[in-house]
Amino acid sequence: VKGEPVTGFENGKVYVVEFWATWCGPCITTIPHLSELQKKLGDKVTMIGVSVWENDQSKVVPFVEEMGAKMAYRVAMDDMSEKGGYMANNWMKAAKQNGIPTAFVIDKAGTVAWIGHPMAGLDEVVEKVIDGTFDPKKAAEEAKAKAENEKKAADEMKKVQKVTREM
Repeated sequence: VKGEPVTGFENGKVYVVEFWATWCGPCITTIPHLSELQKKLGDKVTMIGVSVWENDQSKVVPFVEEMGAKMAYRVAMDDMSEKGGYMANNWMKAAKQNGIPTAFVIDKAGTVAWIGHPMAGLDEVVEKVIDGTFDPKKAAEEAKAKAENEKKAADEMKKVQKVTREM
């Protein structure tokens, strides 16, 4: 849709593949941030926004054109020849991600180093991946612990709500 196509991940390069949709308010909010990050890091990173889960793909090109310089990175649309979308199935679903915006950071070896919300640590992660100081195992452990804590908190909240309803 915009920018030079990326046909594969080159060894030694860092990529951010960010999933979004035209109808997603939080996705639209992250666009200027991603543009600033691309400008700041220049050719140290290749930022790719991929439109997924679009009900009407004909809205994507006009949306990107309207965004103009506010969307200063490569943009692609999901290939809908596969039911549900190729990228949605092989990236989002495969990584058990069910919400957007979601960013994947691909390290210099071509592996997924980090998955998360673009406004929740992406800048720091990308900079560390670029300079070789990012520890994906530690990040995965931290993400797992956070998810477990959030689940415990949600379970406790359900108990409180049940008691409150019974009063």
